[in-house]
Amino acid sequence: EIRQRLLSTNKLSISKRQQLLPKYARIRRTYLSAIPNNSPSFHKTKGVIFFLCACPFIIYFLSVHIVHTGLKNPNHKDSLSSLQSSHREDAGKSNSSDTVIGVGVNFKLEDYTRFVGSLRQNGFSGSIIIGFMISRKGVDLDEEANTEIINYLSGQKVMVRYIETTKCNITGREVHGNEFCAEGYPNVVLNSGEESYFFAKEWLSECTQCQDGSLLMASIEDVSFRSDPFEYFRKAIGEGSSTILHLFETPFNTKDKRASLLSKCSKFNWDVPLLSSVALMSNSSLSYSYAESMLEEINTFRQRSGMSGCDLEDRHGLILAAQNHLFYNGGTNTKIHQHDKNDQSMSFL
Repeated sequence: EIRQRLLSTNKLSISKRQQLLPKYARIRRTYLSAIPNNSPSFHKTKGVIFFLCACPFIIYFLSVHIVHTGLKNPNHKDSLSSLQSSHREDAGKSNSSDTVIGVGVNFKLEDYTRFVGSLRQNGFSGSIIIGFMISRKGVDLDEEANTEIINYLSGQKVMVRYIETTKCNITGREVHGNEFCAEGYPNVVLNSGEESYFFAKEWLSECTQCQDGSLLMASIEDVSFRSDPFEYFRKAIGEGSSTILHLFETPFNTKDKRASLLSKCSKFNWDVPLLSSVALMSNSSLSYSYAESMLEEINTFRQRSGMSGCDLEDRHGLILAAQNHLFYNGGTNTKIHQHDKNDQSMSFL
């Protein structure tokens, strides 16, 4: 309703409307995601949102600048030796019950030293869980390189979970020659992002020391750390930071091809910044529930495969589309951290 008012307001230029609409969407998400539709404050909040949307000056001060975790910098070349020696046993800044789950399997040693090394370098002393694919059923792996990686991970006290592979049997599309699936999950392609939700449920249920702390799921390939993420969140938000689910925005881009499945499979043409699928933070129980919701949403997208234009070839796009469709349809109660183009630590993609 508010969006339609903005579109039909003659006093606003087209460029001004284009500026206001994304800001309106941000305000709408932040306020309404935590308010039940049948709440007495719901309708009052709608009026407040309209007022805020008419006041870009106020909107500016509502920006959230709390994330201190970001993408690897292509110009930043940490040496392997410095990262390998960076683990400080006495750092102890984070709670030992905090957990980081690395998303993705079988990357190069440099990827693990950046991801794990930057965590340990910044004082993270909690659990790190990483999946690692072992050779089976025709999968040719470099055993010498694997040994070096495993030795590094063991030295950094990483909990390695070995994954056996099998041939894929994917609903809705053909299997490519370079794709492998996990044993027991022939419909889940490794390194697609989807496997992280299956494994997260299993690994969290096995990790007794992870039950009482905060949890971060992050892409090994895309994320490095500039500080202990949990310590930073506790300082920025407070000790209750892990009692809700935290998701992060990407830069606003309506032509983002990675999210084409949103329009092709769910008829959702977005005019708001999309949520990143490479990092989320919460606690163990909420993350477990979120993983279940994501798997249900992914399955819904699979059932739509074959619809006009709905092609599930883009496996990474599937995860991004499912997460955004789940959120924008009210399936999650989250805190969204907005992307700030002036703050590179906010650039997750």
